Amino acid sequence: MIRKKERSNRLCFIRLNYSLLTVVEIPLIRIACDTFSAGKYKGIRYLDVTTVYTKEKNSVIINVVNRHKDKAVTTEIVNQSGNFSGKPSVTEVTANDLSEGFSFYKQKEYIPASKEATAMGNKIVYSFPPHSFTQIIVKVD
Repeated sequence: MIRKKERSNRLCFIRLNYSLLTVVEIPLIRIACDTFSAGKYKGIRYLDVTTVYTKEKNSVIINVVNRHKDKAVTTEIVNQSGNFSGKPSVTEVTANDLSEGFSFYKQKEYIPASKEATAMGNKIVYSFPPHSFTQIIVKVD
């Protein structure tokens, strides 16, 4: 576990739709998307996002879960501390049926698929499939 004193020197903020989302060790990134409500909880974002900066590879790993059950969510990912460089590597895992659980006998259906994305300066625009997990790895300047 990281002590508070150590953490304050190593971490920076991530912004999601202009609201503080989480604190991780990466450049500043902002992602805007639609929201929904569930009972007493309001303004829940369809896209659940985490990011990690790898100093050794000078890359950002962006993990995104689209919680919408039947709608792809297109969003703009903005690096607020510099530009992206090179072609992003995108991997997706999707499912056809939300109620179907994992089956060892169907494991070949769960193979991650490689997709295309383009980084333009400090932005990546991407459409996240419904009920999916997507990982984007991209170098930063």
